[in-house]
Amino acid sequence: MRVTGGERASSRSERIAALRTALETTAGMHSDAGVEVHFAAQVPHQSHDPKQVFDESFGRGEALIYKAVSAEQHSAVTGEVGGLFATTAATYEGVSLQNPADVLCGTGGICAFGDPSASCYSDVDHLSIGAARVLSL
Repeated sequence: MRVTGGERASSRSERIAALRTALETTAGMHSDAGVEVHFAAQVPHQSHDPKQVFDESFGRGEALIYKAVSAEQHSAVTGEVGGLFATTAATYEGVSLQNPADVLCGTGGICAFGDPSASCYSDVDHLSIGAARVLSL
């Protein structure tokens, strides 16, 4: 990530500070102009290939749950950055945060791969077209 003056942020704390500044600048400018901003949080990353999981669970569906990442694991990975987005959205008028985990991590706090009839993922961290459509409604 680049910081002011074209310098590259090297440490994690510098990258987080640069992200905070960029989010606040973007949200502030758009909010002042009366333009709505919608941030989208990171999709829960799965640790197994969805295609392989679907092959294993064909007709049963158990693997769609027991091999899936939990909402707690997802939060642990995205915590600090997700918090920056959430704080920014809460601070500026007209700025919102859509969190796919709110929809994908339902029953029992598990971010399932899908259901026996459809996958939510095209790979470990990209949504299928069907899941993206559901989230866009």
